[in-house]
Amino acid sequence: MPDAEAALKQFIKKNADEHYKITGQVVTEEKRKPGRPGKNSPTSTVYRLQFEVYLDQKAVERTRQRLSCFILITNLDQSYNPFEVLKQYKAQSRVETSFKFLKDPLFVGPVFLKIPSRVQALAYVLLMALLMFGLLERRVREAMKHETEPLLIPGKVKTFKTTGKKILESLEGIMVMSTDNPYRRAFGSRFKVPRVIKLAGFSPDIYLDVKERNEYLT
Repeated sequence: MPDAEAALKQFIKKNADEHYKITGQVVTEEKRKPGRPGKNSPTSTVYRLQFEVYLDQKAVERTRQRLSCFILITNLDQSYNPFEVLKQYKAQSRVETSFKFLKDPLFVGPVFLKIPSRVQALAYVLLMALLMFGLLERRVREAMKHETEPLLIPGKVKTFKTTGKKILESLEGIMVMSTDNPYRRAFGSRFKVPRVIKLAGFSPDIYLDVKERNEYLT
């Protein structure tokens, strides 16, 4: 009996939860050996643990209220209402996902600049490249909202929501040839212009027209 009561207390303590109330008791039962019992057949006492579990609705509601509220502190202008602040906060995950490549040792490691001002300048260049990367992805995705056919991206995957990475991979294989005109290039006769160029809002001429060099570059 003492062992059964100790097991009961240990179980309740181990499985205690503020949302549930667990009660239990030790139930005793007399058992005989299998078969036809004799007149003086001995019996044995078996102890069983019996439990009842109740859901505490008040505790559940308290937890729901606590998890549904959190504090946001911002230095944004007061013209932002709470909804806009929350919207900006929830959008941070997309920003962090884009920034993660800048924090990757594969990109940070090869930076051999020593002068802080030059490191800062390089960081701004990378941020501008990241901005253009994001704009490219956004333009293609916005254009795809008006398309009925999915876009075929590398890997022979069809999608209406491609990523900036897949867009750049689609453009990696583009090659041009020189022509008699020093300011004009040409595609091969069998080359098919990737559809993603038009979706991004560009003309194939961005690969074919050679602009004159500005004076400050000479």
